[in-house]
Amino acid sequence: MRILSITWGFTLGGIGKCLLAYDRLNVLSDVEIHTACITLDNNKSDLKPLHKINATIFHIKSRKDFSWMEKAVKLISEFKPDVLFVHGFNGPIIARAIQIKLKRKIPFVCSYHGFYHAPSLSRIPLAPVFNKAAEYVYSHHATAVVAVAQYCKNQLVFRGVPEHKITVIHNGLPARQQAGKLVTRDDAGLDNSNFVIGIASRLDPVKGLEYLVDAFAKIVMAYPMARLLLVGDGPCEKNLRKQSIKLGVADKVIFVGYQDNVDNWLDLFDVFALPSLAESHSIALLEGMRAGKAIVATDVGGNTESVIHERHGLVVPSADAVALKKALIKLIENSELRRRLGCAAQKRYEAEFTEDRMIEKMSIWLKRFA
Repeated sequence: MRILSITWGFTLGGIGKCLLAYDRLNVLSDVEIHTACITLDNNKSDLKPLHKINATIFHIKSRKDFSWMEKAVKLISEFKPDVLFVHGFNGPIIARAIQIKLKRKIPFVCSYHGFYHAPSLSRIPLAPVFNKAAEYVYSHHATAVVAVAQYCKNQLVFRGVPEHKITVIHNGLPARQQAGKLVTRDDAGLDNSNFVIGIASRLDPVKGLEYLVDAFAKIVMAYPMARLLLVGDGPCEKNLRKQSIKLGVADKVIFVGYQDNVDNWLDLFDVFALPSLAESHSIALLEGMRAGKAIVATDVGGNTESVIHERHGLVVPSADAVALKKALIKLIENSELRRRLGCAAQKRYEAEFTEDRMIEKMSIWLKRFA
């Protein structure tokens, strides 16, 4: 069975990591999969991971440059896939456009990681347009949809996508790969007395990081040895820096930017905090579980499918700095609770959320469309 996997844009966020993981179908199953990525010429994302899997990259000058369609048609004629596998909120739109260009209904399936969230105020009006278009294509043209969480499936069914079209396969991660530069506390300006609350994630408004900074400012008043370590970059970094200055904790909130050796940075954390306002099935949360960290996460999206409250971590309401503060203080004060929750989270990852487990399920699902 041959599958052409297509995405628009690439980052090492959740969709990007899944895209790279799906390439392992070539090794772990009798599915032959080839990846293609449509990307803007001015995209600053690191495309080296795509080169490593020999992906085809369609470079375009702007979003109004539709030359990718001709390139996609040419690749389809050469690779001769049985099925297209498209990703992200605009994946179904890409696949439908290719069908129209080909003048035939080549079957396509979609991975669904959640609806489009506007990254800036100027793009908010586009969100309902993108989401309505995707819902229509899921319902009327896609062969099937794989959702990364039961929460996501419920969203789609509520919006009218036929339930029989949707299968849930949770995201999975490979075993820890502590590659790259080793990280010490000195690298982050920490000493052994510091208690480190950390997150490794894109610094995006949907991550709710302003509530974490607010909670941390209150925590540090009682626990001055506490530090907040933010691993990642993104559009809200500037505002978070301003907030930490305004709250008088700028010297205790540490920004280290994007890192390609996240596992090494996780080793510095005493607690992994995920204050998201919305999630589908968080890869960042799985990374914290895999690392055996005590976790505080919000009760949004698929978070509660990964972490059960007081069994694998502490789950709090979203957009609630007070609840975040209380949960984090509980873990600061109780080392045995931190140890127990961290061990339980790691065991749950090993049982439910490994990459091998995800790939096995994905192979079985895809073969239904051969």
